[in-house]
Amino acid sequence: MPARQGYYPETVVFVIDVREDLGSEYGKYVSRLELLKQCIGYCAQAKSRVNPSHKFGLAVIRDSVQWEGGCVTASAEGLLTALRGVQPLPVCAHGTAPTRPLDLSALVSLVQPLAVAEEADGCRVGLRLKRTAPEW
Repeated sequence: MPARQGYYPETVVFVIDVREDLGSEYGKYVSRLELLKQCIGYCAQAKSRVNPSHKFGLAVIRDSVQWEGGCVTASAEGLLTALRGVQPLPVCAHGTAPTRPLDLSALVSLVQPLAVAEEADGCRVGLRLKRTAPEW
């Protein structure tokens, strides 16, 4: 299926910070982390329907920032597989996961080689950081 006019292929990298308390329940049956993973999956599936040439990556912030499931996948299904591997950090004895301030330069360093490769392929590269911290 060719890309619709005006819908250029994008490489979208989702970032999940599992250092926060995302394991808390939202409602009776779903944890916040599971809800977030579902939302990311729905977003990727919708973008793939608009343009099947979109690629997706998943970076997870634990003690450091790392790719989950390799680097970038060419399908929403590959992203869904990577999302299944994301689990909350274990809780310490005092009841919370250990956290340090987030170093955004580590995230940029992780994504920069991908951006350089995309530019070399003639793609436009833009970095948009959006941190969402929903109030449950």
